[in-house]
Amino acid sequence: MNLKGLLSVLAVALVSVEAADRTESATYCYNKKGMFLENRTDPTDTRFACLLPQTSSTNCNAYYCVNYGGRDLYYNPKYGNMEVCNKKSSQNHARGCALGMGYLYDSVYYDDQNYQKSNENCYKKNGSMFLYGQVNNPPIDHRYACLLPRTKNTNCNKYYCVNYGGKDLYYEPSMGNISYCDLSSTFSHGRGCALGLGYLYDSLVQEDNKHTSSKKTCLQKKGFFLDNPNERWDRRFACMLPGSSNNKYCVTFRGKSGCYAKEYSNMNVCDTASPEYNGRGCALGLGYLETSGKMSY
Repeated sequence: MNLKGLLSVLAVALVSVEAADRTESATYCYNKKGMFLENRTDPTDTRFACLLPQTSSTNCNAYYCVNYGGRDLYYNPKYGNMEVCNKKSSQNHARGCALGMGYLYDSVYYDDQNYQKSNENCYKKNGSMFLYGQVNNPPIDHRYACLLPRTKNTNCNKYYCVNYGGKDLYYEPSMGNISYCDLSSTFSHGRGCALGLGYLYDSLVQEDNKHTSSKKTCLQKKGFFLDNPNERWDRRFACMLPGSSNNKYCVTFRGKSGCYAKEYSNMNVCDTASPEYNGRGCALGLGYLETSGKMSY
């Protein structure tokens, strides 16, 4: 095995060792309205950090404090693995923490910016956008990939090519963040790419199946169904069923009243029992689907 292959295998091993801790930390961080930092493009960089909102009682002599995106935050070492940022650790190093934390923040910031542009451009080029947790806000797994239709001129020695749903496609590196699938990257890894894209594709298929079955059940239960088939990038859908407004988000559209049914929907901001619940965000989302998308009843 050459050095490149060995590094790729080691990268996969390192990521798998830290996966459970990373996922637990990310989940906790998002539930607490924090900011989760990690390197989105380099699989060998296994650092991650949970930055939680500062309160009046936050002691910045005990915790490493920062301001990112206009938010006052502090590093919680219990949900991160950056010992240079742990003020109780013998490895604590203020400058090292500032540089490392800033690097991870930049990675997340630029990756989020690239995703927004890629999501729009991918569909303009008649491509398919793969993203785990299409409408979770934010998703725990930030991998995304744009697969464009292959033509007779597509060079599959230059691009990673696949066939999904009977369609010949290729991974466009400028519109994705799976470095294993970028054949020009030092992290290129065929098996890692196949597993990563396959996982995202299965997630997409499952969501499409849920959309179809949810709409059918929703209408059978005399509810109304909101989605947006006019804009392919918008994969949100919501089933609104007749019933009590107790602990549920309810609306009236076109004379039809309904309450959000999470079993047949995928908008966590409308689920009052979810840590991602946001009344204003739900109102805006449902309103957009009703006016720009489609209401079935």
